[in-house]
Amino acid sequence: MISLCFIVVLCSQLAVVSTSGDFDFGSIDTSDKKKVDASLQSFFEMLKKDNEHKQQLCMKKYSPKRFRCCEGRAHFIPSRRIKYLCCRGKAYVPTSHLCCGMEVQRKVVSGHRTGIKKCCAGKNPYEPGKELCCNKEVISSKRYGCCRNKKYERAFATCCSGKITPILSMNPNAEIGCCGDEAYDMKEKICCAGKLGDFVDDSIGVGQHQLRQPQLPHISESGRQHTRCCNNQAYDSRTKMCCNGLKKKEAGLTECCFGRMIDPTKVICCNYGIQELKYGKNTGCCRFDNYRKGLQDYFEIYNTETQICCGGKLEKREHGASTSCCIQRSYNVDTHVCCKEKARARLYKKNPNKCENYRCCGRRMYCNDKLICCAGNDSRGRYRERIHKKTEHSRCCGLRAYNRVSHKCDTGNKVSELS
Repeated sequence: MISLCFIVVLCSQLAVVSTSGDFDFGSIDTSDKKKVDASLQSFFEMLKKDNEHKQQLCMKKYSPKRFRCCEGRAHFIPSRRIKYLCCRGKAYVPTSHLCCGMEVQRKVVSGHRTGIKKCCAGKNPYEPGKELCCNKEVISSKRYGCCRNKKYERAFATCCSGKITPILSMNPNAEIGCCGDEAYDMKEKICCAGKLGDFVDDSIGVGQHQLRQPQLPHISESGRQHTRCCNNQAYDSRTKMCCNGLKKKEAGLTECCFGRMIDPTKVICCNYGIQELKYGKNTGCCRFDNYRKGLQDYFEIYNTETQICCGGKLEKREHGASTSCCIQRSYNVDTHVCCKEKARARLYKKNPNKCENYRCCGRRMYCNDKLICCAGNDSRGRYRERIHKKTEHSRCCGLRAYNRVSHKCDTGNKVSELS
């Protein structure tokens, strides 16, 4: 009643402002615009107070355990486990419905999902994967793309660095990519550090390049396979190596050690330098940055058959191939479990009589045969891991464990009953 009376008064004010058939807000004076704005603001304030009053009366009259009040209207809730939200004056279940344009849209019809999951500009429902919301408009994602709220046709353009770029390739099977803000066919060109270059094939001589006819394919398959980038320069990896710039490959020199090409069968690259293979093929380099405060980086050449490097610290390889590292400690993987969390770790002894499959949940060991570890953010946004009892149908939904036969995991890691 309040709304109807106010609309009548508002319309009468607009009629005084303009006597023409079509009302144009741009044609009225500033003072008249202010009057209209003030009237609209007053209307919405009265409407808000009216809804709040109705809501209070509804909540006093009906139990919140069994009813959901939406703008003063009571809606019966069949189960307390099912979450209901309000959409204007209607109540709906967010797992199966969506509030869009102040109307309730169905996500599920006859047990099948419609695909509608999101709302475009608060008005139009759409299906992600098949559709896009671009500048408040729902468009087909197969035909169109969206580049900084601007629509473009995928057949003729692409989005590079937030800029709509035309596709110049005439190849219908082109694989379009971006090099900076430029579009290119990845079958014809290579992008090196934001610079476009041609595929390189050093097996083709200069004369062959000159004799090749323009209408013939100008890119060899070997060129595509072996072209690599060295900073912003393309090169043939069969004949050159990127080692502090491009260098011509030499027999045996297959690795780069801080700008120098080396033969790994004769020397080892360690601590920014080249060291001799003291223990032949079993030579290793144990390096630890800033080993002691105020000193240079520490390194040591060692025998990989008798020792193991754990976090820059040499340990005896007491358990042969079963020796591994738990940060700076060596241990036997057959008898112990190392549970790490960031820079901290803890060693646990296995008990094969109680469990066959031990795993880690953060820094805690658990039996994967009987328990399940769930990870996610808690209410304060901190990453956590929690251990729960395990059944045949146990699954994780964030930090919580649930039975997938009777429940499901919704958006936001919320567990709800299957409807």
